[in-house]
Amino acid sequence: MITPDLMVSGMIMRMPKGMILSTKTFPMVTDAREEIMFGVMTSINLPFVPWAKKKITHKIEELENNIRSIEYERMNMIRQKETKEIYYCPMHLNVISDKPGVCPICHMDLVKKTNSQEMNEDLMNQIILSNSKVVLANVKTMKVEYSSLEKEIKAFAYLDFAEPNRRKITSRFNGRIEKLYADKTGDYIKKGQPLFEIYSPDLTQAQNEFLIALNNLSVTNQSNSSSNNFLINSAKNKLLLLGLTPDQINELENTKSVKYTISFRSPFNGTVIEKMVQEGDYVREGDVLYEVADFSILWAIGEFYENDVWDLKVGDKTKLKVDSKPNEIFNGVIQYIYPIVDKTKRTIKVRAVINNSSG
Repeated sequence: MITPDLMVSGMIMRMPKGMILSTKTFPMVTDAREEIMFGVMTSINLPFVPWAKKKITHKIEELENNIRSIEYERMNMIRQKETKEIYYCPMHLNVISDKPGVCPICHMDLVKKTNSQEMNEDLMNQIILSNSKVVLANVKTMKVEYSSLEKEIKAFAYLDFAEPNRRKITSRFNGRIEKLYADKTGDYIKKGQPLFEIYSPDLTQAQNEFLIALNNLSVTNQSNSSSNNFLINSAKNKLLLLGLTPDQINELENTKSVKYTISFRSPFNGTVIEKMVQEGDYVREGDVLYEVADFSILWAIGEFYENDVWDLKVGDKTKLKVDSKPNEIFNGVIQYIYPIVDKTKRTIKVRAVINNSSG
């Protein structure tokens, strides 16, 4: 039995520019503007005998498969035409050129790579490494997720007294120290606590003036009471300026007896960090007797490299560890960044305030 023969063939060729193709001649022509001609030529040889319908159906399916294959080859040719050569720097993937050259950053020769325009755009935001390069570079990957970004900068620091809490106790009059109560460095003193007893002619005279003013008020007439009150207030203010407390003045007013040695009391709280007086010393007005500091607030002075200082700002929180208490952390806040760079160590001092109220 003779069966029909269905011949299917595909043809792809390039045509000269400007040639117009007739769709009547080539019904399957596409992309004439791209100079690519695509066509399918079919022919059927039919014998002069009856033939089976099943055989023709098989030949038609074979024809459709060939058409799909030809279409796939045509698309590959279009992709190859659109593909262009690009050159990139292996060290700086954002440096890309369409011609050979050198990297403007590291001056390495650009490496040729064939890629599509979409891949070229992806390279701008990606770092591409082969499996071997990932192993050599010891690169670890992780899933991208949202999280807070913090940078920790460490530096050595030392603790110092807070300057506003560091004060001096000076002598307000001439005299001789008869007895010391705060007699050693490191003593903690409270406001109103006796520091020393002193004999001073200046204090004795000021007490006498106050008692005389009080006595004049009691013996003079009522019309002169205003002037006597002025004298009393002046004498009282003088005693306050010399360092006597209101309680000591009230005691003097009640007893009306001059004390030749007066206990001088501390005007504030603090720890004695330096003592410059001994029992029996003669002191003059203005001499420094004690230096006192309040340790409830401390300064932590750290030295940071100038490259790290730009990431610091006033108000940032700090954490301080000391060798004497390795398991305890002292929290603080940056208060001041010094504007001077150490020309030898290239460091900048940063001051943080540490709360030490617990001691």
